[in-house]
Amino acid sequence: MGVIITVFAGFILSPFGADPSGRYFLPVGVILAIFASQSVWKWQERWGKLVWIPVGLIMLFNAWGTLQVGRANPPGLTTQFDAVTQIDHNYDQDLINFLLDQDEYIGYTNYWVSYPLAFLSEERLIFVPRLPYHQDLRYTSRDDRYEPYDKIVQQSERIAYITTNNENLDQQLRSGFSSLGVDWQEARIGDFQIYYQLSRVVHPREIGLGGIEG
Repeated sequence: MGVIITVFAGFILSPFGADPSGRYFLPVGVILAIFASQSVWKWQERWGKLVWIPVGLIMLFNAWGTLQVGRANPPGLTTQFDAVTQIDHNYDQDLINFLLDQDEYIGYTNYWVSYPLAFLSEERLIFVPRLPYHQDLRYTSRDDRYEPYDKIVQQSERIAYITTNNENLDQQLRSGFSSLGVDWQEARIGDFQIYYQLSRVVHPREIGLGGIEG
């Protein structure tokens, strides 16, 4: 019970509770599994081996449901509660290939794209998470967690942008580029919207992004 109370207290007292995902509840799952096993053991002592019939049916039901969800991709198996953060990663390699073909190695994106993209491309592609992913465009600097990537992007003479499932953000990017007199190209790959071949480097703060805390 101490573990469960600590987890929920952390959600209430820390900023993470404002934007949770399922992975934060994994410690609670472990404790609940222990409680469940204790209950099954007591039931077996009372009713014998017949108790394994309902237990087996429950396990089969959950296993079947998990397989069904995993095959329905997107979203597949995901920790994400918010549909905005449920990205179809079947197109990750297509995105990587496109960016490499266009010589767009550096830029800006959101938290749910940045680090998977760096990992899958073996750090050939560095896109720091300075863009919001919420529809109301609120942003937290906690998303940007690796300073060496920031330095690479700040020193780059060429910048691209990647967004996902966020029409409000797309509209602000287009409006911001236009107001600065910047030319650009766009491409759509799965859930990824790419802004590339910008006529000059544009950083998010120039168009009112990446600095609004929420």
